[in-house]
Amino acid sequence: MLASLPVSGHAALSALKGHDTHAPVNIDAQRLEVRDKDKTALFSGAVRVTQGDLRLVASSARVFYDRSKEKSTVRRVDAQGAVKMSSPSETVEAAWGIYDVDTEVLTLGGNVTLTRGKNEVHGQRLEMSLKTGITTLDGNDPASSVANNSGGRVKATFSVPERSKKP
Repeated sequence: MLASLPVSGHAALSALKGHDTHAPVNIDAQRLEVRDKDKTALFSGAVRVTQGDLRLVASSARVFYDRSKEKSTVRRVDAQGAVKMSSPSETVEAAWGIYDVDTEVLTLGGNVTLTRGKNEVHGQRLEMSLKTGITTLDGNDPASSVANNSGGRVKATFSVPERSKKP
């Protein structure tokens, strides 16, 4: 089953809508291994990735980059192990995550929990467009053969605002 968020109300779209993917990407970790021939960098140990309002933490991350004479440019970040993505409007927890800078898409998978305010949604694979701010959540991860405990369904709990009582 597929659920497409926005949910409802003023916090419907992610604060990451229109995120500046050209802003500097800052990464810190306990260890770094650069494989320049492959144009990859392997970060491990309490990895923290930031770009503007986008925050990503994980056990490890593989960064794919392009290199020119002047600078290196991050193209993609693959995060593994207790991945947590946060922005001013939401947090997402998952087993793995991919930030594709070129396509401006965040994909997180493996027992995903998305929290926006008091609303919480669970599934197996989340995709968020940084262009539109629209988030889609699947109950199954079509790319994985691993069984999950969601029964292939998206599960959500939404808060209901209190209404004033009429006399």
